[in-house]
Amino acid sequence: MGKYSEVIGDLPRFKLENPAYQDKVNAKKKEIVEEMGVAFGVSAIVQAYARARTEKDEHEAREKEINLELEALSQLVVDRYEIEGLSSMKLDTGETVRVQYEPYAVVKDKDEARKWAIANGFERSLQMPWQTLNAECKDRLLKGEPEPDGVVVQSKPKLVRMKG
Repeated sequence: MGKYSEVIGDLPRFKLENPAYQDKVNAKKKEIVEEMGVAFGVSAIVQAYARARTEKDEHEAREKEINLELEALSQLVVDRYEIEGLSSMKLDTGETVRVQYEPYAVVKDKDEARKWAIANGFERSLQMPWQTLNAECKDRLLKGEPEPDGVVVQSKPKLVRMKG
């Protein structure tokens, strides 16, 4: 019993709205049932779910470590490129790793940024997604307009890997 047990019964069951994704889910369900064969039962399904969930948790933990390593390596590359006067390097594999600087919005004063958002047509957003704010800042920079109130736009280096 969950905290919504008293009210959940009258609500319609959620259904995925993306038919193409539901088709993939249905194909995966069929594959799982075929793999389980005679062992197909609730216990086997729950055990498979628990294994898959453990695998996902381990993957997410590993992904965090990889992201940390990528950020450290990116900062080291940018630092070395600046020291050595480089902007890109071609590898033996044919790939090129170059640095590209992009505007990056940082909210310094949430109240001022919210006032600006309301005054500029973003009032329907309870909280403006960072991607929307960042895109707006980029557009304003290109138009020669100032950054939104309460926001500071900084130059953020981004490494770009191009296949050879």
